[in-house]
Amino acid sequence: SVAWSAPAAFKTPESLPLRVGSYNIRNGTIKAGGTWNKRRHAVADTVAGQHVSVLGLQEATWNIGGYPAGQYADLAHLLGKSWKSTTYVGNAGPEGTRILYDSDEVTMLRQGYQKLAGSHANGNWRYVSWAEFRQESTGKRFFFANTHFLARQTKHEYNSRVSGAKQLVRIVEKYNTEKLPTIIVGDINSHKFRNPQ
Repeated sequence: SVAWSAPAAFKTPESLPLRVGSYNIRNGTIKAGGTWNKRRHAVADTVAGQHVSVLGLQEATWNIGGYPAGQYADLAHLLGKSWKSTTYVGNAGPEGTRILYDSDEVTMLRQGYQKLAGSHANGNWRYVSWAEFRQESTGKRFFFANTHFLARQTKHEYNSRVSGAKQLVRIVEKYNTEKLPTIIVGDINSHKFRNPQ
């Protein structure tokens, strides 16, 4: 059994007007709730309405019918010319765990991804995608990480989430060598009903 940490309270300083987000957009092949073709404009409108500069995506399919560049690339296209992906062409890279950013707001300086050991399920691995950015309005740099842990209420998937969280901390420590301010987003799939013990 792993003890829960105490809640952390914080207030974002007004001098750092940076908005980020996290969105599990459900992969493009799911029909329940509408295929990507039916949802794509609503998802883009939702993201645009939040005025974020950096967005962590989960379940962003790399190649779906009608969108050979990928669901995440289609979303970037819908958001506008300034939106880019930190990740790679085709399925090279962290499967559905992608990072989009508005290049008018931030400059991407470095990027990478790492597979989470012990996270294989349903034919897929889970990843941490990361990037270092510079905010154009302030010149300040920050480190951004995005992940998607396994979801089910089984002993294996619970252990994978615990292990994934520990690996995530190590990945941030490894690649954020200058100890920049760090933002971690993702679909963590952790709540009181996900502990099988």
